[in-house]
Amino acid sequence: MQKLSDSSVAQAIKLRSKGCSYKKIPKKLSISTGSAYNYTKKLSLLPEAKNRLLFCENKNRRKFAREYAKEKQITPPKLDKNLALILGHLFFDGCVSYSNGKYMLSYCNSSIELIKEFVSKVHILFSLKPVKISKFKGVNLDWYQSTFYSKKAFYFVKKFSGCFSTSKNIGVPVEIMAAEDSIKESFLLAFWADEGRISARGYLTGSSKSKKMLGDLVILHKSLGIDCKRYLNKTGKAHSLSIKRTLDNYSRFFQKVGFGKAIVKTGYNLGRYKQEVLLDRLHKMTSF
Repeated sequence: MQKLSDSSVAQAIKLRSKGCSYKKIPKKLSISTGSAYNYTKKLSLLPEAKNRLLFCENKNRRKFAREYAKEKQITPPKLDKNLALILGHLFFDGCVSYSNGKYMLSYCNSSIELIKEFVSKVHILFSLKPVKISKFKGVNLDWYQSTFYSKKAFYFVKKFSGCFSTSKNIGVPVEIMAAEDSIKESFLLAFWADEGRISARGYLTGSSKSKKMLGDLVILHKSLGIDCKRYLNKTGKAHSLSIKRTLDNYSRFFQKVGFGKAIVKTGYNLGRYKQEVLLDRLHKMTSF
């Protein structure tokens, strides 16, 4: 806190007694907000000054609401590769929810590059910026979450699926199932980036709690010429699919879908890009 001259103190007290706020006094006297507060905080205001101060505060709140609290208008995007990717991430490692008056879209992943890609695609599609990107401490790797608030974006994505929680028996949106190959590939990329695994021995598997979702994903893979099968995993709590382990099939998967910038979260290849691990596996399969 800066020390004020007697003259500045007197002016600060005079302004405060008239109902000036702690932010307005520094602007008039070129002093810090802390100094304005400390030199005038014990001053008792007359009812007239209190009313003037309250009026100004309410005026500023209304101005803030007009400029920042309005729902941002969006132009509903057409179904393309970007939207298919975003929808996939919202199903697998994302969330579409309404709570405490807020309409939220969020996505979490251990790869900051996937988070940045998600943020970029949402901006392209809806002209929205994230309210925040949070970082959390994980067991093996830290993980990140991007969060957006938008009522209009919320209701737009809900047109594709009434629910985005795969703990329910939901499937792939019919629009994705009937789309061109590039859109199917983007949706599958989101699945493998979020739920897919490549083991140290090179096995490719992905899982979901929704039986219908897994069944639809198998259909999407096969429509792209990628052979796979569905099974109930050992815990019995999730349905899984595995990619048939042949050079041609793995090469087709690598070229059409892959893992993007997803990283291995556990095991021997911890921290590496899944796509790099898959490429290593393809090189070994080629050499035999």
